[in-house]
Amino acid sequence: MKKEIKEIIKINVNYISNKDGISYEDSQHLPEALTCQLLPLIKSLMDEEELVEILSDIEHERWNGWQEYLHSKCNKNPDGSLTIPSGYVKNLERLINTPYSDLIEKEKESDREEARKNIKAIKQWWKEN
Repeated sequence: MKKEIKEIIKINVNYISNKDGISYEDSQHLPEALTCQLLPLIKSLMDEEELVEILSDIEHERWNGWQEYLHSKCNKNPDGSLTIPSGYVKNLERLINTPYSDLIEKEKESDREEARKNIKAIKQWWKEN
């Protein structure tokens, strides 16, 4: 499924316009909801830069939250710099080197929460455009 979604995002699925709407070749292996919602979204972006701004805002909020969390785990030095404790570094390195599919469920859910924010923003933008 992951490969198929990446292909959709790259807009590599061939489409055919017809009087009833758009049908898609090479997409029968994808869930119908994904085919019906994601492909038209990517294909029909009226103002892609507006969507980029919405998603960038979400990404900045995510980054801010991550930095607050990371800073809370660090030791503040007299000069204002931060030192990440070695135990936490080991955990971060484990996460860096772990594919999503191998994460524990709690870690996957954290990533899913972030993905849901993007999906929500895309759906809202889609409704308004």
